[in-house]
Amino acid sequence: MKVNCTPTSLQARDPGTDVVVTIELASRISEAVTPPTPYNGPGRDERLNARAPLFQREQPVKPSRLRHAVLGCADLSSARKFFCEGIGLKISDEVRDLGVFLRYSTDHHNLLLQSAPLNFLHHTSWQVDDVNDIGRGATHMLEDRPLSICRRTLPLR
Repeated sequence: MKVNCTPTSLQARDPGTDVVVTIELASRISEAVTPPTPYNGPGRDERLNARAPLFQREQPVKPSRLRHAVLGCADLSSARKFFCEGIGLKISDEVRDLGVFLRYSTDHHNLLLQSAPLNFLHHTSWQVDDVNDIGRGATHMLEDRPLSICRRTLPLR
């Protein structure tokens, strides 16, 4: 494993997954408090006859942080060893020979390594302000090609 170090960063490549990991020292992140979005619910009418105010925003959705990533690993034991012993992530949970949940924060996991026939990025999860940002982000991604995702997952007749 080749490691590149500077006074403020470390970079290493996992030989099992070919993932390059870069760790950089940075100032502590302070997240702004987002006020709760008014929702109508049983016994409460917080927003009558109006769309959610955040849904009407026009600026792009900007996730505040990466919550977790999931990697498919052809060699799970090698990837586990790299991220635990090489990078220093801690094990939160493990399903023997199927997957291992790893963390570097107080979250349950920041990385899931799962056994797979090949190495690939399965998905990432990002923190946004509320459920409306999820819809706005998806709408923005599909604006130029609204049917492309549907054609990949559902046969159109």
